[in-house]
Amino acid sequence: MSKVKSARQRERMEIARCVLAAIRAYIEEHGHSPSLTEIAAACFISRTTVLRYLDLLEARGCIKRTPAM
Repeated sequence: MSKVKSARQRERMEIARCVLAAIRAYIEEHGHSPSLTEIAAACFISRTTVLRYLDLLEARGCIKRTPAM
């Protein structure tokens, strides 16, 4: 039996992909990580939602965050 993903699960995956792609593209262009505001603008989501997805991506091992200096 195959797993069928709900529309909400697909939307979450798409947002996570957008956040990760925005981070990669920004680093490629600028040489450093984007701000929450820049990620939010790139993905058309709020900064709070960006934080949620950064937590998710970090938990999945897709990104590694370091404290700001």
